[in-house]
Amino acid sequence: MLLAPSGLSDLDDLIADRRRTLDIVSFLLTKLAEEQDETGEAISARDISRDGRRSELCPGVDEIVAAIDVVRTSQVDVLRVVEASDDPRFTTHVLGAPTAGARWLRALADAIERPAGDA
Repeated sequence: MLLAPSGLSDLDDLIADRRRTLDIVSFLLTKLAEEQDETGEAISARDISRDGRRSELCPGVDEIVAAIDVVRTSQVDVLRVVEASDDPRFTTHVLGAPTAGARWLRALADAIERPAGDA
């Protein structure tokens, strides 16, 4: 990538995309926590996207669905499906065990960052 003429630009775009994905994951988890605190009900990607229109981030529904996939495939019990739908935009979710998930992810990150000699 860095050897191509547009390599640095491509890298900058890749970094920006990754940051946006992480920002949307953070937004998703925040909205799920707010909904759980306020109503105790599940919420869909479509609803979260609609709420996000008023934010600077302004995530699209497909970006929210992708963020849900990121969280669900992390092997951490952060999200639980309440009502599945054939269309993922309408599947509703609630928070699972975010604290346990956060601890697991921190432990994993620590293990990855730890030099081999420190193990």
